[in-house]
Amino acid sequence: MAVFAWLRALPVRTKVFITIAGAAIALLGGSTYLSFRYWRGEALMAAEQQALLSANSVRAAVEAALAYGSPAQARSTLHRLVDSSPATSARIYSRNGTVIYSSDPSEEGSRTPRVWVPDVGEVPTDGLVQPSSDGDLVRAFLPITSGAGGTLQVSFSVARVRAAMDRGAKLGIGVMIGAAVVVAVVPVGIPERDVIG
Repeated sequence: MAVFAWLRALPVRTKVFITIAGAAIALLGGSTYLSFRYWRGEALMAAEQQALLSANSVRAAVEAALAYGSPAQARSTLHRLVDSSPATSARIYSRNGTVIYSSDPSEEGSRTPRVWVPDVGEVPTDGLVQPSSDGDLVRAFLPITSGAGGTLQVSFSVARVRAAMDRGAKLGIGVMIGAAVVVAVVPVGIPERDVIG
């Protein structure tokens, strides 16, 4: 109740100024929230494009290695991609979804759990991008035409970008709620006589 007593003691001009400033800060908080949500979507689209470009950058080398029967070269290409870019993994799947070659050799010969792998015929020649179910990864898929054929997959992590954008959006919501409380409380502290007279 000390806050209300302090508010009642303030001059009307100060109360009006605090209310207007609170409303402006609430608008700023709302626009901050919307801005971070927008840029989060843009960052995810940029990550999808990056994954697709990375997959395209190694497809020719991988296809050449497979055409000449050089699996070591295909593995080396996938490994270099992961080492030299933000990609977290790179794999080549057979037509039945088994990992043939991978940047992590321990995955070869197995199926990758929780990874949806499209059929070779479902992947357009310019590629396909899918987010993971938890939203932490984007996966780019490209068809491989040499050798027995298959699907090249490159994954990029977007967890850090997503977390940073979510923190910014929460900050915007916090500022908006705090300012809305100020806007709601200050007018309550204005005595009726100040408003009428």
